[in-house]
Amino acid sequence: MEMETWVYELKPYALLAIGISALNFSQDKSGIVWAIALIGLTAAIIYQRVDHRIATRRV
Repeated sequence: MEMETWVYELKPYALLAIGISALNFSQDKSGIVWAIALIGLTAAIIYQRVDHRIATRRV
């Protein structure tokens, strides 16, 4: 159970890191790489907010 909580806490930061690395990778400013980066950053923000609501509901 503790491991599960640790994974859920780490997931938004992993998505955020993927988005940032995609932005750093896109030196040529290709549309596909920018789209992947924006999806990763948006997913990280949404996941963090939803996870926070679920966590506050459990307690």
